[in-house]
Amino acid sequence: MVTPRRDESGKGKLGCLFVVAVVALGIYIGKNFGAVYFRYYQLNDEVKSQASFAPGLTDQAIRDRLVLKADSLGIPLGPKEWQIERTRSPSEISISATYTDSVVVNLPGFRRVYYFHLNPGARAPL
Repeated sequence: MVTPRRDESGKGKLGCLFVVAVVALGIYIGKNFGAVYFRYYQLNDEVKSQASFAPGLTDQAIRDRLVLKADSLGIPLGPKEWQIERTRSPSEISISATYTDSVVVNLPGFRRVYYFHLNPGARAPL
């Protein structure tokens, strides 16, 4: 049988509550930052994939696929934003783009916008 101690003040429980609140706030804010980088990594993976398939594809087909992927991720990259270059010596393809994404942190009494300039790109031999 467990008997409660009469001299227990409960101060330790308040400290634990504070830590839980800070962790919850970090998760609440951090999920938006994570979403920006997750979209970037998905798009960058698609760029690498298209660069590896480049010997069998035209530049227009690659551009169309990248625009479609960016659109499905909600990233504003149209056909004109993609740079696709093929070189002869060395024989390789280079695909790149630049875009800006943002995260708005809205808390009571605090509002801030963070901007991220991201550059998905890849090089692959032809």
